[in-house]
Amino acid sequence: MNNDKRKPQPCGASRSEILDYAEEVARDWGLIPGGDLEGLVKELSGKIENSPHSDEKRKASIEVQKGGRFVITLFRSLFPLPLHKRVLIAHEFGHLALHSCYGEKAIGASCAVENEDDLAEIEASCFADGFLVPTGSLLEVRKDFSNDIVGLTAYFMVPESVIRRRLVDVGK
Repeated sequence: MNNDKRKPQPCGASRSEILDYAEEVARDWGLIPGGDLEGLVKELSGKIENSPHSDEKRKASIEVQKGGRFVITLFRSLFPLPLHKRVLIAHEFGHLALHSCYGEKAIGASCAVENEDDLAEIEASCFADGFLVPTGSLLEVRKDFSNDIVGLTAYFMVPESVIRRRLVDVGK
């Protein structure tokens, strides 16, 4: 799918820097915890496609054209549960923001089982965590939920694994 010119290059930022940036992007784009990501894709001149092809290895991909138009593809083997779908979309937003610079560079990225150790993929996953579960919001509401993972999962509309990572990030 990707040739080397279009493959996302890692930005080289730390986890903390990426989380902070992702939170800033979420604020700038008007995203609230649990907010509508599919509507946001449309607002940003993007599109989501569900691939009719089953793919055991790929979860999602993004193709960003120079100028900012983009297509996120979700693969059939995972037509994911709603909470996982949100993480996949936010992950692809990470590539858009961190690696394409909002369309300054055309890229093609595939979130796949075999490239989960790829630094650009790790950065996009980190971006998704901060984008979906901003530190300020987490610190504010975790007391209301007494750090209850299920309640926080429902509030932020993300899988438990994301909440657990973010609680570690903020020093639960």
